[in-house]
Amino acid sequence: MDTQKFKRFYTGRNFHIILLVLWFLIGLGIRLTHLSAKPPWMDEVSTVVFSLGNRTGSLPLDQIMGIDELLSPIRWDPAATTGDVIRHLLQENNHPPAYFVLAHLWMKLLPWNDGLASIWAARSLPALLGALSIPAIFTLGWLAFRSLLVAHLSAVVMMLSPFAIFLAQEARHYTAATLVVIASLCCFSIAVRAVHAYKPLPLRTLCLWVGINALGIATHYFCSLTSLSQGCVLLALCWRQSRRRKGAWIQTHWRRIYIVAAGTLVGVLIWAPVWLNFYGSPQASFLKVNPTDPFYWINPLIQSLAGWIFVVLTPATVGYRLHGLVFVIVTILFMLAFLIWMAALLVRSLRTQLQQSDTRLGIQIIGGFFVVANILFFLVSYGLGQDITRGHRYNFVFFPSLIVLVGAGLALYWEHHPKLKVPVITLPFSQIKISGRQFVASVVTVGVVSSLFVVLNLSFPKFFRPDRFIPLIQGQSTAPVVIGTPTIITPKPTVIGIEIMGLGWEIQRRFNPQSADQNWAAPPRFLILEQNHEQQIHPDVTLPQKLAEIERPFDLWLLNYGPDLSEHKCLVPEEYGQGVKGAYHYKHYVCRS
Repeated sequence: MDTQKFKRFYTGRNFHIILLVLWFLIGLGIRLTHLSAKPPWMDEVSTVVFSLGNRTGSLPLDQIMGIDELLSPIRWDPAATTGDVIRHLLQENNHPPAYFVLAHLWMKLLPWNDGLASIWAARSLPALLGALSIPAIFTLGWLAFRSLLVAHLSAVVMMLSPFAIFLAQEARHYTAATLVVIASLCCFSIAVRAVHAYKPLPLRTLCLWVGINALGIATHYFCSLTSLSQGCVLLALCWRQSRRRKGAWIQTHWRRIYIVAAGTLVGVLIWAPVWLNFYGSPQASFLKVNPTDPFYWINPLIQSLAGWIFVVLTPATVGYRLHGLVFVIVTILFMLAFLIWMAALLVRSLRTQLQQSDTRLGIQIIGGFFVVANILFFLVSYGLGQDITRGHRYNFVFFPSLIVLVGAGLALYWEHHPKLKVPVITLPFSQIKISGRQFVASVVTVGVVSSLFVVLNLSFPKFFRPDRFIPLIQGQSTAPVVIGTPTIITPKPTVIGIEIMGLGWEIQRRFNPQSADQNWAAPPRFLILEQNHEQQIHPDVTLPQKLAEIERPFDLWLLNYGPDLSEHKCLVPEEYGQGVKGAYHYKHYVCRS
């Protein structure tokens, strides 16, 4: 290929399409790597149950059951329909149904093993949606900055983002919500550029934007924070235009924005009856914080900062024994030093571009949204006493904007504009100078390492680790095992037994009692104890009755509950009698005749 032909190919449309497809395939490959290696945890169990069109209310309470009966809600029912998905979800859970319906249709296409759900099948849909966020963020980068370089770099950052990979390897709905947020931000970018030029938003974009926002609310209620953040940025722009040109706020270009706002509001209010139905349920109370807590004011700040960092890089956070802890400490120190160096350079780059007319608007669009969204997070956390910064997964509301800002910051170093003065890059703790492209390459390299930490389960581990708790049970119990836990039943929507179901699922997957190499005296049995204040049902009363029905000897392992059972001849051993393992709070009883 001669030089001219190569140059035309390099700058042509086909080259950028091929490059984008490459980013997508690499991102998909990363997200599918070791997809089923991590154990399922309770939130994933809940997602699978409702996606299958089943319900947790079918589990028996206060009855000893085998593993097959415990796992019945994650078995495929050929007669289940999307109507069952929606009905059971709204009866028991506090999430909107769009993703669950999609997951139901997806899992219909995949093969099944004896009817029991596959964690790979459940996670493969989020992995695919997560990979699709790569071309989606490319589109957002182009629309916001009108730069293919910013678009490509944003796609690369999304491809390697440890936070994005973490979301994509969970059987949950956050990658679907992320896609909707990116689509909404694309429309938002078009709208800001239109009103900035005093031009009306095209009608097809108007309708598309309203539809995307409505789909967002049907996917995750926190998508409303995305719309609210966009509205605040547009309101500031309207106020500024009205100061410059009297009556600008009633002109056609703003009237169309008002139509979008009204349509989005309708899409939000449709779900008000559902919110009222589950408001006050146990599922809606875990974010509530106590203002008297000494960390009340500092936690949201620290958690937000950590969430921003994890979008771009992460150290290893999981290590056991001395060598594992040393490895974790070393990676934390290295990543912290790299982060400080990288952040300083990115801030300098964005500040430089903010002074240029051809890049200023893009930074104002995406940066303004990012700032406003985080202000809203703080207002909810401090003003309403609901710390939504605690769950990093909620950062799907704004993290695509941070990725585009990083892509824009890197763009100046990769191929700077002739009129822009590129900051000099010096390696930390030395006088060695490197090129802008070498700096971008270092960021990509750290991104690759961070992505490997996630897929190898060295960072972002599941909150519950049944793979660590089950061997403890096997090692300490020589008699048949009964595993029990209480569950709160309220008149509000209630999900039953998903924590213990996740434990049973991992036993079925990796610690199958039917396997000769497993250390089980007999297949473990399970007990879900009802705790119902309305009907005055308490485990302290029902548990002794159940113990009397079980043939002795047996070992009882209770999760999140530990009454004195000595009068029922169930004693707590001195070693491993109680504690925390794999995030499970347990109490172990040896019950003999």
